[in-house]
Parts: sequence; C-alpha cells; structure tokens
Amino acid sequence: MFAQIDYNAVSAYAAVAASLIAVAALLVESRRSRFSTGLDAMMKLDDTWSSDRMRQTRKAAAQALRDGPSDQIDDVLDFFEFLGYLVRRRAVDEFLVWHSYFYWFHRYRTLAAGYIATQQQRDPSVWVDMLALHKKLVDIEKRESGYSDAGLVLSPEDAKRFIAEEIGQ
Repeated sequence: MFAQIDYNAVSAYAAVAASLIAVAALLVESRRSRFSTGLDAMMKLDDTWSSDRMRQTRKAAAQALRDGPSDQIDDVLDFFEFLGYLVRRRAVDEFLVWHSYFYWFHRYRTLAAGYIATQQQRDPSVWVDMLALHKKLVDIEKRESGYSDAGLVLSPEDAKRFIAEEIGQ
C-alpha cells in the first residue's frame, strides 16, 4: 500500500525552510553591510589620524608627555575615546581597531595614565570608552602576540623612542 502524502504539511515545511533561508541570507547580508560600513569608517578615521592637523596634535601631545602631561594630550585621548565609542556601539570591529591603532593607542594610554587618573578624579566619565577599549585591545594583543602583561610594559627607552617618533613625524 502507498502512504497518503499530506501536501499541506509538505507545503508548510517548505514555507518554513524558505523562511529560514531568507532569514539566514538577511543576517549574512546585514553582517556584510555592517563590516563594509565599519571598514569605511576606519578608512575615514585613518585619514583623520594621518592628517597634517592630527600629526601636529600628536606632536603637541608627545611634547606634553615628555615635558609633563597637560591638556595638550586631550585631543589624542579624545580620538581614542571616539574609537571606544564606535566599538561599544558595534560600528567598527575591535580587531580592526587593534590592527590599525594598538601601537599608538597603547603607548599614549600607558604614558598618559597619571594624567588620565587625575582627570577622572575630577570627572569619572571622562575617557571611559577609551579605557574599556584599551582593556579589550590589550587582551587581543596578548592573544595574538603571545605577550604577557610584563611584555606590554613600556621601558623608559621605548617611551623615549615613541615620544621622539611622534615629535619628529
């Protein structure tokens, strides 16, 4: 004997399968679109970071780090705060930020630690996204490079070399 086929059930299963495929395609396209938008944002941020204006800002910040922290560092820290905000809002990928900015971010954050702490005593909300992002980027750096916490400590020579690079750029 032949079994009776329930065409209504087959049709329902096909509709569910088609819906699931459509949702999966939508998720893939959404992810691709978000990555593309984030990549575009990173390119614009890189243009800002490399601009003549920001190079002068970074030079002034490095001189302030050398001579004694002052508000000359704020614009550089604000740039990293904005990156932190973008990562928190998932507008850009933290791995891409690590790849593009960790070298500078870690050094400015480390060398300005005392200044940042002083400013946060006055206003605890200042540079919160930057500090949260720095922790994430340090974790990525340790995972990707195999460094320990001790391996990420800047020696006085490394600090002097970095400041000289930023001043001389």
